[in-house]
Amino acid sequence: MHAARRNVFLASCSVIWSMVTSPFTDGTSRSSRSVRSALALAAESGFYLGAGAGQSTFKDDTSNIDFNENATAWKAFAGYRIGALPIVDFAGELTYRDFGRPDKAGAEFKAKGGDASGLAIVTLGPVDLFGRLGVGRYSVDTNISGVTRNEDSTSEIFGVGAGFRLGRVNIRIEWERVEPDLVNHIDMYTINAYWRF
Repeated sequence: MHAARRNVFLASCSVIWSMVTSPFTDGTSRSSRSVRSALALAAESGFYLGAGAGQSTFKDDTSNIDFNENATAWKAFAGYRIGALPIVDFAGELTYRDFGRPDKAGAEFKAKGGDASGLAIVTLGPVDLFGRLGVGRYSVDTNISGVTRNEDSTSEIFGVGAGFRLGRVNIRIEWERVEPDLVNHIDMYTINAYWRF
């Protein structure tokens, strides 16, 4: 009789324990599945090559003019993505960029150059959100009222963007800014694509 009661008690404890712990067990399973899913969607490491095109905006008020004009801009870049973590990632890029040649009555600007930068990336499934910080060397030419000038200078480059990964192809949009000599700053807005090897 005592054995029967003990068996009933143990069975009841087992049922109650299962009811209490099942939400945590299910949560752990869901968390594990989420982690596995994030790992599966994490970007793989490797080299990549890409290019982008869009618009630049030159802003300058240092030459007795108020210059705020747009031009067609493009860039080509090569990089390496680490791909070590599922949520936070890093990459390094070398970029050549042509900011274009905007003009207005009595003034013309032209700028191009190259830079090296690092990207800090937050990965949300196939979506990347990133910030950029680096340094570059840029050449700026101006022609204001017939007076021409040229300056090569070093400037920081910084920006933000978002991308979408489709296998080895990545599509991204980006805003970047540089502040070389002879101009207050140049903003660059581009749509880019790159191929990861």
